[in-house]
Amino acid sequence: MIRLFSTEGRLNRGRYFWTSAAISVITGVSVSVLPGVVHPWVGYTAALATIPIILIGGFVMVVFQMIKRLHDLDRPRWHCVLLLAPIYNIYLGLLLLFEEGTEGANRYGRDPLAGKN
Repeated sequence: MIRLFSTEGRLNRGRYFWTSAAISVITGVSVSVLPGVVHPWVGYTAALATIPIILIGGFVMVVFQMIKRLHDLDRPRWHCVLLLAPIYNIYLGLLLLFEEGTEGANRYGRDPLAGKN
């Protein structure tokens, strides 16, 4: 089970990709559909106020998954701040998607692929 609002543990490449993709799709659909659905009950301004709330929630969940993926690479959580650095963010983003995690347990927990062959 993936805990979306936790930075504890590790997340392998596949789970990181699919979890982040699912969060992004659900966030995008919610931003597109939800304001139109709630508009008749709460009004136009309040309906538009749901957009930043949804975006911030989706962003926070993706950052938590990113931190768990960094843990799988045996890197500290503050490395996610490096995604703000131009050019280096491309390297780090590709590293998160394609680099194999450390084999066996590391300082952040057990191997998420342990026992899967």
